[in-house]
Amino acid sequence: MSVSFLKKMSIKNKLQLSSIVLFILFLVIGATLLLGYRHVSGQASVANAFDRQTMNLQMILRGVNEVIVTEGSPASVEIVEKGVI
Repeated sequence: MSVSFLKKMSIKNKLQLSSIVLFILFLVIGATLLLGYRHVSGQASVANAFDRQTMNLQMILRGVNEVIVTEGSPASVEIVEKGVI
């Protein structure tokens, strides 16, 4: 669109054009927000899964350490089993 084209338009047509442009802009922004939210939500669920796995691994290693130190007491074996499940 050239500047001369906009100068020749009536005020009514300019308002209609600006309304259409704003509507399209809001649709694009809304779609961007939706896709961004989905992406962040997916990444958060992956981070939570890694966090749970880290806690389970820590529990397993703690249990293995206690099994070695206490020579296989039932309580330490139970800690290892909790971490595996």
